Amino acid sequence: RAGSSAPAIVSTEGAIHNIFARHGTQWRTPPISDGLLPGVYRRHLLATHEDIAESDLTPEDLRTADEIWLTNSLQGIRKATLAC
Repeated sequence: RAGSSAPAIVSTEGAIHNIFARHGTQWRTPPISDGLLPGVYRRHLLATHEDIAESDLTPEDLRTADEIWLTNSLQGIRKATLAC
């Protein structure tokens, strides 16, 4: 979005990040079997937060998400917006 400092999402794959989407109280992140990075921070969040589950994320899931976050071990957690 113009004027926004949040990263814009164009796919669920990233060279340096993992993606998480929230619907209500449930957070989801794609499984490693989808070809995404295992991610140190992702692994930590999955191990320490019961409200995060591995699940396929479709473009529609991202469009309807209440929140989208990107994570990596260097930048931590960053809120993101969709580039529609």
